[in-house]
Formats: sequence, C-alpha cells, structure tokens
Amino acid sequence: MKNKRWLRQNWLLVAGLSLFGIHSVTYLMQKFVKKSTQSSLELKKKNGDVVDSGDGHWELTSGFCPEDESLVQLLKMGKQLVCDQVHLVVCQKVIHPVLKQYLREHHVIVEDRLGLAVMEPLIQMAGARLITSYYHPINPNCYGSTKNLLLVKCGSRQFLHLLPNGNKPICTLLLCNRSEAGMNELKVVCQSAECVLRLALKEPYALLGGGCTECHLATYVGYKVHCVTDDKLAEMCCSRAQYKIVADGFCRSLERTASSLEHDGGENFIDAKYGHRWSVLAHMPLNSHWSEVFSRCACGSYTAHQNLNWTVLGTKRTIINLDMPPEKPSDYSPGQLILDSYTARLNALQVAVETANLIVELQYVIQDRN
Repeated sequence: MKNKRWLRQNWLLVAGLSLFGIHSVTYLMQKFVKKSTQSSLELKKKNGDVVDSGDGHWELTSGFCPEDESLVQLLKMGKQLVCDQVHLVVCQKVIHPVLKQYLREHHVIVEDRLGLAVMEPLIQMAGARLITSYYHPINPNCYGSTKNLLLVKCGSRQFLHLLPNGNKPICTLLLCNRSEAGMNELKVVCQSAECVLRLALKEPYALLGGGCTECHLATYVGYKVHCVTDDKLAEMCCSRAQYKIVADGFCRSLERTASSLEHDGGENFIDAKYGHRWSVLAHMPLNSHWSEVFSRCACGSYTAHQNLNWTVLGTKRTIINLDMPPEKPSDYSPGQLILDSYTARLNALQVAVETANLIVELQYVIQDRN
C-alpha cells in the first residue's frame, strides 16, 4: 500500500524516468546500427567493392537494401562473363548461390572454395588476375587462357585438368589415398621433394644418400684422429685423449643418423674399404653366404664383393683404405644413385653443431622426467 501511495504522489517523476529510459535505449540502438554500417562500408572499401571518395557522408534512400543491390551488381558481372565467353570461373572463397546458378545455366563451369594455396598456381598457369570488385566492369586483362580443359575421373571423383599454353614450367600431380592420414603423409613427401628440387636448382650440388655420406664422414673423421699432430692439439688447448673423446662423440652422432634411416627392422653394416652403409634384412641367418646377405650399398654406388670386410655400424673396425682409387673399381656401378641435397645436409649439420655448442655452454640443465 505504501508503494502504490508513493507512485500516485510521484507519478510525474516515474513517467519522466520511464521516458528517459526508452530514449536512452533507442539512442544506443541507433548508434550501434550506425557503427555497424560504417564498419561494413570500411570493409567493402578494403575489398575494393566501394570506391573511396574521401571523407563524407553516405546518403541512402528509403527502402534501400544493400543485399539486393549487391546481388544486382553480381548478376551484372555474371552477364559480362557470359558475354565475354568465359568458360571457367574459379573463386578463392564462396560464390553467391544465385550467381553460381546463373553461370551454370549458361554453361559456365564454376568452382569455389579453392583457397589461396590453389589460386596462386592457377593464376600463374593461366596468366589471369584477381577480380577485386564486382561494382565495376571487369578488365579484359583479368581473363586468363588455357590450352585445354579436361574432365578426369579417378575412382568415384572427377577432376578438372587444365593444360597450360606454351611451355610453362607447370606439372599436375594427382595424389590418391584411402585415408586422410595417408594423404597428409603424401602431401608432406611431395612438398619435401619439391623443396629439395628447388634447392638443387639453386645450388646444383648433391651428396650420396641412404646414410652413406654420414658413414663415410664418420669413418674419415675417425681415421684422421690418429693423424693429428701435437702442434694442432696445442693450438686447440686440449690433450689427445680429449680430442679423441670429442671426435668419437661426433662420429657416433653421424652413425646414429645413418642408422635411423633403417625402417624395416634390419641391421646396419659398414664396409672397411669405402665406409658406406649396407642394410641387411631382419632375421637373416648368421651362416648365410656374404653374397646372399649383401647386394649393394645404401646409396647404390658399390656392389658387394668378398674383400669389403663388413662390420656392424657403431662398432670398432679396422680401416683398410679411405682414399678413392684414381680409377673407378670394378664394383663401382652407379646405375641408380640415391642422392641428398647438399644444401639441406649442410644446413642440418650446421644446426646440429651449433646446438651441441649451445648445450656445452649451458651451466644448468633442466631434465624432463615425463
């Protein structure tokens, strides 16, 4: 009863506060809509859809709908594409469904959601340019051209195969796999191979692959340890025993790197003549003849013969000769060599040495027990 009596006595104050609250909410809503419109216009300016005419105000007539106006402009662009006899339209993101349907009704192939990674090689192959705005007529220089357009069917999927004009350095590679994990592995392998090829073109040098370079380098370093002079040791301020410890650690690291290339559970061997890596199948009988155990080194440079004196990789061995003979031996038959990128191997070795030096200089080491 007291609240009702107070409201009757102060009804003017209550009405004023209510009116003020309604106007405040209306003002905030108008301000929010105005700010959203300005943000939309600024975004369109950045995308090139609206011409930037400087500072000023935008006046919109009553009943104006931005979505309808954008659709009208999109259809105008579609009519121009049809009139210019464009046969294929690709888009990095999403094409409006109405525009997509209009183009397909006029026998234009439409592909969207390609992404930036696919658009760049397409632009390079066809010689086209990006259409940055649909509010202006399309420049004829934006159109590209191809030699032919084929429809390739692989299993249950269909692909568009674009053939470039002239002798452009572009190759189409189709990867297929039943699982997504296998497909991702194939992509990584192809990307790594492409990176190695680019490095090889930039610096046309290569090293023997398959772990033979690491084994030969480890053998060579171990051989040169016994040839170091006292003057060199005094210059490095270390004893012969300290120098040998460091060299043995470096050689073991190289041998472990070469051993990590064995993925089939086999055994790694090294010959005492050339210092190359040899792979032996798992569960090979110990009483087998050497010709049944060894066939060719990992890089493919040498074939097996009786005088190579193999030992298990990582064990001590007697070095017969590390110098390559002036004439190629009879067992040297590089028919199919496995090579590694010189630049990639050199960078990996430099990073490993710098990391080892950094670890040696650390005074405190944090051990992860997990």
